[in-house]
Amino acid sequence: MKWWPSEPRRGDMIRVLLGSVYHYGIFIDEDTVVQFGPPPGTEEYGKGKDLKVCITSADFFSCGKIIETAVLDKKEARKRISPEKTAETALSRVGEGGYDLIHNNCEHFAYECVFGVKRSTQEEDARKRWNSRPVLDCYFAVISDRVDVGHVIPPARDELIAATANERLRAERYFVWELLGAAFSRSFGYRMDELDLKLTSCGKWVCSKAEFSLTHTDGLAAVAVSNAPVGIDAECTRSFSEKHGGDIAALADKMLTRRERREYDGSDPEALLTYWTRKESIFKSLVKPSFRPERTESDTKNTVSLKLPDIPGYIMSVHGSEIGALRCYTYRDGKTAAADFEKIGAGVG
Repeated sequence: MKWWPSEPRRGDMIRVLLGSVYHYGIFIDEDTVVQFGPPPGTEEYGKGKDLKVCITSADFFSCGKIIETAVLDKKEARKRISPEKTAETALSRVGEGGYDLIHNNCEHFAYECVFGVKRSTQEEDARKRWNSRPVLDCYFAVISDRVDVGHVIPPARDELIAATANERLRAERYFVWELLGAAFSRSFGYRMDELDLKLTSCGKWVCSKAEFSLTHTDGLAAVAVSNAPVGIDAECTRSFSEKHGGDIAALADKMLTRRERREYDGSDPEALLTYWTRKESIFKSLVKPSFRPERTESDTKNTVSLKLPDIPGYIMSVHGSEIGALRCYTYRDGKTAAADFEKIGAGVG
């Protein structure tokens, strides 16, 4: 579609640039342009929030600017509704409300009259700019003792959760996926059914529209979403050593590189836990079949370890190239809230 300052005809889609945005309408004649809300910036536009489909003259529509007419290519011309039907549809909708700047604006209205479907190129461009900004958002939630396990998207994930024999693990897997849905919605505006989520041969869930990582452990769920590869891990300070045999010295020998063993004084389980979560977060940001902690250096750039005052007793680490954009949120009762966090060191003794 191209736009030219040509003479519009009945049923044409027209637009005018007002400030930094375009205002759209359907041309009927010089005295009749149908549009969703009067032109932005006019007194009529500012009279109320409940904007409706209305009629103005072409002169009023233009606000003294040049009116551009849509020139359709061959493919668009075949898909469009006839000009007469477009005009009739536009006129029949005068008085209709429900205006929304992002999801139901004047461009959506004009496209729907011409093509039968809502579309806003301005919304699409804004979403592209928004989604291309540096993003690394982490979401944390305490997993309730009573989780009502429902169904999730995609079916492959739903089947995996349903097949989990351990009731507690099944609840955790369901809850962390619910948290992932909240993260995608809050950070990118995506619904789970808009994403091509799939499981790789390495056992990692991926999608094409954004990067993500998730973990759940000892009553905590954590999710990281980004527009670059990302990994997140969390561990409970109380149970970490117990889960790994309780022998801190032996555990350090198994998981630390030679350099890290020289740095670690062997007396601080929390420091060792920080090493571990950093290594896990680095591994999760990659698509690799196996994890070799003793060969993974934890002291790398783009890795941050942290604690949350709102959720004490855990150490979390996140790795990603957009680490400078790190933001943290808590999730409770279906709602997210910005969370303060304390950065901690790499676990060096």
